[in-house]
Amino acid sequence: MATDSLDSVLPTAQAAAPAPTEAPTAVTVRPLAFSPLDGPPAGRGPAAASAPLDILLDIEVPIIVELGHTEMSIEELLALKPGAVVELDKIASEPVELLIRDHVVARGEVIVVDDNFGIRITQIVDPADRVKNLR
Repeated sequence: MATDSLDSVLPTAQAAAPAPTEAPTAVTVRPLAFSPLDGPPAGRGPAAASAPLDILLDIEVPIIVELGHTEMSIEELLALKPGAVVELDKIASEPVELLIRDHVVARGEVIVVDDNFGIRITQIVDPADRVKNLR
């Protein structure tokens, strides 16, 4: 649309707009106060405190067991063939780490269960340390 066309339509649109008939009403603004999260909800007893956690108990989360790390050049990576050995940075007797969302939550030793690998938990990371690692 050309500028001349806009200029001719604008006064018509402004004239058609209704004029405000009411004065704005006063609004009361106050800060929101939350109850503390460190105990059960007020007046609901200990049974109600676990209810929100019950909702989460059926959620499945991916768990990764980290055996070790290494770095390779693209050339070395492309040269890999069946039977090649990739050396990792972890000593065979060191515990492996169990991670949830890239955070270590436990350590343990690799075991064989029937024909599958497993991990025997030997240490659970202290909850305070887990919170510290989230930052």
